[in-house]
Amino acid sequence: MKEKIILATGHAHAFHRASALAAARNGYFLAEGLPEVEIRATGEDDLTVECLEPGEIDFGLDPSPQSLLEEKAKGKQIYIIAGMLN
Repeated sequence: MKEKIILATGHAHAFHRASALAAARNGYFLAEGLPEVEIRATGEDDLTVECLEPGEIDFGLDPSPQSLLEEKAKGKQIYIIAGMLN
């Protein structure tokens, strides 16, 4: 098992990271048996998507669906687990 899971958003402001920060602060990741969680910001959605494939980050928290669909059309193994906004 990995020692640390890296979550990343494209933007650093709190709206994009609020749910992950709250989960970490309240111990939800630990309660689920996950290792240490690091939350970072890549600076933009496209960088978040680019960092997924080589494993620089484990989960992108809020990349734009367009970025994901473009990579999926290129044959990349990228999945949307849940939407943050409707």
